[in-house]
Amino acid sequence: MRTTAGDSRGFGPKVAFVFSGGASFAAAQAGMLRAVVDTGITPDLVVGTSAGALNAVAFASDPTPEGVETLVDAWLATRRSDVLPVRPLTVALGLAGRRDHLFPSTRLRSWLASNLPVDRLEQTVVPTQVVTTDLATGEPVLLDEGPALPALLASCAIPGIFPAVSIGARSLVDGGLSADTPIGAAEDAGATRVLVFPSHAPAGLPDGDRGAPTLLTYAYRQVLGNWTNDRSWGSPDVDVEVLPLPPVGRSSPFDFRGTDRLIAEADQLTRQWLSERDRRTA
Repeated sequence: MRTTAGDSRGFGPKVAFVFSGGASFAAAQAGMLRAVVDTGITPDLVVGTSAGALNAVAFASDPTPEGVETLVDAWLATRRSDVLPVRPLTVALGLAGRRDHLFPSTRLRSWLASNLPVDRLEQTVVPTQVVTTDLATGEPVLLDEGPALPALLASCAIPGIFPAVSIGARSLVDGGLSADTPIGAAEDAGATRVLVFPSHAPAGLPDGDRGAPTLLTYAYRQVLGNWTNDRSWGSPDVDVEVLPLPPVGRSSPFDFRGTDRLIAEADQLTRQWLSERDRRTA
């Protein structure tokens, strides 16, 4: 693991950036990166799961303000049909049990390929780990070398939604199943300070609409948001800080129409958080 001298804001050597999964909600992480990069905080390791893995690899490939803006532009240009096209026949076959997925991964593969700045994981400027899950065992599988596209495709392959990805002798699926916020991977790699870029935060039950889609989204956010908060109280030898996350309202993680607001609000909240952090540590 490569190390740096850290920076004047209290982030010393062996700093890791950890990116949670979260489909379209992960767009907020691009706004967080804007604020963090502007303050000069630099990581020695980047770890990401699912959509957060794309952010991790993109950032680690070009950890500059210009690189972050390229990532922001990619999120702003993305629509649901770019990654999750509805094909009635595929959905019908999946629901009938004749296929193991509801959506083909063709569009997702194209979207990932168009936004990947490197061909192989070991080509990133900052060492990077992509979290996937072994479909047979449910155990996390960390990828830090080899072709980047299949690694990211596997990390985003939600079982039942997208097909699994074969890498070596393993069938790999969404890393969120085993480590949605992979703080442990960063700790195992020797990080002593971890900055978490979340995509879910616990929130109150929404008013008004209590339909099934709204309640499913609410439950999804509660489980993952609380898991992230609980995991941040892990090893006493590792300083873990979780960046603030803007509210997502009733949005679905597969609805990309609110990414501009998420990015802008995440940027603002992160700058405020960093400023308050400086005052507390002064």
